[in-house]
Amino acid sequence: MLRYAITRRFVITLGICACVAAVPTRATAQLGQLFVEALDASGQPILGLTAEDMVVSVDDEQVPVESAVFANGPMKIALLVDHGNQLNEVNGTNALRAGLNSFLDTLPPQHEIGLFSIARSINRRVDFTDDRDELREGVGLIFAESGAPAVLLDGINETLERRFDEEDTYPVFVLVLTDNSEGSGNWNDDEYSELLYTLVGSGVTVHTVVVMTRGGSNVSNTALNISEFTGGLYTNINAVTGLEGSLTDLATRMGEHFDQVSNRYRVLFNWPPDTSVSLGISSEPGAAVSLFPDRRMPQ
Repeated sequence: MLRYAITRRFVITLGICACVAAVPTRATAQLGQLFVEALDASGQPILGLTAEDMVVSVDDEQVPVESAVFANGPMKIALLVDHGNQLNEVNGTNALRAGLNSFLDTLPPQHEIGLFSIARSINRRVDFTDDRDELREGVGLIFAESGAPAVLLDGINETLERRFDEEDTYPVFVLVLTDNSEGSGNWNDDEYSELLYTLVGSGVTVHTVVVMTRGGSNVSNTALNISEFTGGLYTNINAVTGLEGSLTDLATRMGEHFDQVSNRYRVLFNWPPDTSVSLGISSEPGAAVSLFPDRRMPQ
């Protein structure tokens, strides 16, 4: 039986509720991950809890808690843009720029965004910043590259490894794609699975908006799988002119969801091998406690 306690304030007993999985991360071989929302009697978040305040045990044997971070920092969003294939006309480029600018205008200003293009190769257009003017300048430099395949998996993997840190409390990818061909290097099933679990273990959510003109492709199918696996949203549209509305809606929903989940602690603990558990919660009077396996956005 797995038990989880926050010793200073209240006790949580894990019984039966929602599944938790062991996930590999970039720093460690295997960690368990939970998100804990703890509210006082007035409905305000209980602040100041640390890893020292929390106990996780399996069969009454305590396991180390690696970290407990109040994850209310702004989102750090990697915006990966496929500017090949269906965007090879002036109108397509203009529609893409309008959609990206609408996303920038709609997302609350405290969140950081990095702009990367992924047609044929991975190019950093603007490093992570909350300066919307700098980002708009970067959007204006994106032109269609006809016939260029999207390097989707390489783009996600390289951006995760080089541009994100372990200290980032709310990492997010937003993929703006066409139903293009995949131009990444050779990925076998084990490598792909490792990438998926690393994304989840790093607390990453991946959202996708894809322009579907040919009924689907390996890029769009892969993006659907990644978004579903990480708890993100997946939207497909039939024309580039729909990008503005879709990206505006996505930015709105991301901002609203952040307001809902930004008062949770992200807790990482050593996960014993060959252990599978499920969750439930009971707490002492005066504290309202909720436990979540991830920050999945309602579909």
